[in-house]
Amino acid sequence: MRSIHVGHPLRNRIRVIFDDTVMSFSLSADTTFGEIAGLLGKLLDRRHGNPAVVDITLPRIFAPG
Repeated sequence: MRSIHVGHPLRNRIRVIFDDTVMSFSLSADTTFGEIAGLLGKLLDRRHGNPAVVDITLPRIFAPG
């Protein structure tokens, strides 16, 4: 099994894992689900296959007090 490097936990990131490769992209703080869907659509068009895993990391928001 392939070892996957885990990035900094405070960054907005999407990681898409295919059978043969891993792609990771930074996301802006105001990225919408529609924009994420568009990115996934472009990746699927290029790769002609479905990802095994889609992992979206968002920073934890701490409530005051």
